[in-house]
Amino acid sequence: MRYLRDVPRRESASRPRAPFLIGIRQESGETDYLRGGSGGWFYFSRTGAEGDVWIRFEAERRRIVVAELHLVGVSAAGLRELALGKLEKIVNSPDLAPIVRAFASAPAPALTEPGESFVATLRKMAPALSGPAGLGFLPRPDPFIDVPPDRKRPDQFYAEVARTYAALAGWTRHPAQEIAEESGVPVTTVQRWMKEARRRGLTPAGQRSREE
Repeated sequence: MRYLRDVPRRESASRPRAPFLIGIRQESGETDYLRGGSGGWFYFSRTGAEGDVWIRFEAERRRIVVAELHLVGVSAAGLRELALGKLEKIVNSPDLAPIVRAFASAPAPALTEPGESFVATLRKMAPALSGPAGLGFLPRPDPFIDVPPDRKRPDQFYAEVARTYAALAGWTRHPAQEIAEESGVPVTTVQRWMKEARRRGLTPAGQRSREE
């Protein structure tokens, strides 16, 4: 994954700037947005979807998880389309996890203040979108792995395989298959690479393969 606009990755990871806007480009070409605020709260804007959705992410020891969900004007069908599991995979990707962890650890004001509604407080913590200025787009990751000719491969190679697999896992149920097809190797080879990456301790925290 990479950012297409000037989002200061290192600075944001250590000193999060609220609000922080992430654009997630879908395969259809449309873009959904997560706008981060304090206390791990994000406003989730879905193209063409109804209602307002706020999500609070919480950083556990090994993984970032959805801890709370607040919906306004979202139907049961809209709730089914939220795909929270996919969002968790995306925020746990190597590029985003340090930033989301920083937002999750930032202090948040009390959710209710005198004379203020719950939703009004949420809007201050993770404001609704007002426009596309300053977006950081996350396009679909490139599954290609440049395979060195030497069979004795360094940690850097297995770390790149693990990063690519983790990034693709937010987009597809078959990341190993996509890596194999684009890199010109059998799926079993990619599975063997991932096994070696885990053995060397190079896989992102909480990552598990569904294809082995």
